[in-house]
Amino acid sequence: MSSRSVLWAIGLLAFSFYACGEASTDLPKDEGIPAYEEILPGTWEAVSMYVEVNSAENVADSNYVFQINEGDWRNVFSVSPPVSYFEKDHKYRIERRDRRDSVMDVSRGIWNIMGDTLMMIESKQSFQYLISYEKGLLYFMGIRDWDGDGEMDDHYQEVRRRVSIGTE
Repeated sequence: MSSRSVLWAIGLLAFSFYACGEASTDLPKDEGIPAYEEILPGTWEAVSMYVEVNSAENVADSNYVFQINEGDWRNVFSVSPPVSYFEKDHKYRIERRDRRDSVMDVSRGIWNIMGDTLMMIESKQSFQYLISYEKGLLYFMGIRDWDGDGEMDDHYQEVRRRVSIGTE
């Protein structure tokens, strides 16, 4: 190999390293995505819920919308809004209570966040939501099997409000 070829190869290699280094500093840095790992821990109360149920119980053309607005929890459904407790150690629990504040049901699991996606994993089911945060409200959007028909085809949206930075 001639000295000219060696110099050409070294120059090309040096340019490659320089170009790769420059490109890596120009990559997008998720600046638009809040630090959900820091936002999520705490206590959150459901504000509203909206579910578009598609082919309810696998019956064709049986679509409907299930919606709960902020005042409906107690007035229409006679329950308190569900409260979610997200621990810093990535565990969570969701308590559902009746109007008299008696616990009706508790869900427990672990959570993890990747970018703007929240994974919530329980022993028999898991959920994945696209989340966003604005003015103290946390928005959840995802596809679920809301009607229990075995099909992940129901569009789910929920809004939660932080009620405490702690989980006691």
